[in-house]
Formats: sequence, structure tokens, C-alpha cells
Amino acid sequence: MSKNIDLIVLDMDGVLVDQCHGIRQTLGLPKDWVPRKYDFFDEVGTSPDQFWAMVECDPTWWLRLPPMSWFEELWKLCERTAPIIVATKPVIDPACAEQKIRWLYKHVGYGFRDFVVSPRKTELSGPKRLLIDDCDNVVADWIKKGGQAITMPRPYNQKRDLVGMELEYVMKKLEILR
Repeated sequence: MSKNIDLIVLDMDGVLVDQCHGIRQTLGLPKDWVPRKYDFFDEVGTSPDQFWAMVECDPTWWLRLPPMSWFEELWKLCERTAPIIVATKPVIDPACAEQKIRWLYKHVGYGFRDFVVSPRKTELSGPKRLLIDDCDNVVADWIKKGGQAITMPRPYNQKRDLVGMELEYVMKKLEILR
């Protein structure tokens, strides 16, 4: 365990879960498509309302999303460092929250209960609390509220030049923060 980190808060989509996989399938995009912006809707010629309406028509969309390739290694690394809470922002569809919880049961373990489903995850920020998230704005807000953060490299954030080295980057940053 770490002397400088009492709690690790892990984001789901883009950190633990490959949401881009579901976006590609829903919109019939090429297998190698990745968003260039966090809010990708105009890149693919749809509105948020149109896209989320398509997702709502699929009763298992969130549950079927695959874990990121680094999921297991990242989870073990974080477990060795500090207790983990998963914090995820839901969309309006109530099935989203339920399916995200079921996804955690499937991939972390049945009965896992250390999660928060809220658009206000930065309220968990504070000294000795570390967030690992893929959204630049959430990371900046977390730091403003007194916490430490690592931006998970993704094609749509400021760490895009580190895509392909995500786990190595997080490991290096975590070692520095410990």
C-alpha cells in the first residue's frame, strides 16, 4: 500500500471499458475508428440524442462492452497501491447504471460494491485521493478540488501521443505518486 495515496478512483469508460468498441458497432464504423474528440458525435454525423436513442434500443449495450486490453493489469496494480472505488457517469437511460454495475460484477467479481454512479465524481476528490480518468476536464476539476490525477492516454485527450503505452505510462506516474 502507498503512504501518499489512500484511495484510487477509477473511471469506467475509456479506462476500464472499451466504449469505443460499442460506438463502432452501433454506428457501423470501421474496426480501427477511434474518436478524435471526447464528445465525438459531430465526427460521426449524429447528435447525442440520436446516438443515445440507438443505445437505449439495445438492452445489453453497456453490459456487452469489452474490458480494455490493460484492464486486469491496471486493476492489480491499483489494488496493490490503495483501495479502489469505480466512479462512472451514467447517461439518462436508467439501464445504463444497472448494466454498468452488472459489468463490474462480471469483470471484477459478483457482489463488488465499491462504485459510484454519478455525473459528479469529482466530489470524491481530496488529499491522498488519486483519479485515473480519460477526460481532460474531469482530471482538471479533480486536481482543482485537491486530488491527484493521472490522465489515461486516449486519442481524444491531451495524452494522445502516449496511446499504445497506456499501462506503462500509468505505472510510471503511479510509481512517482506513491
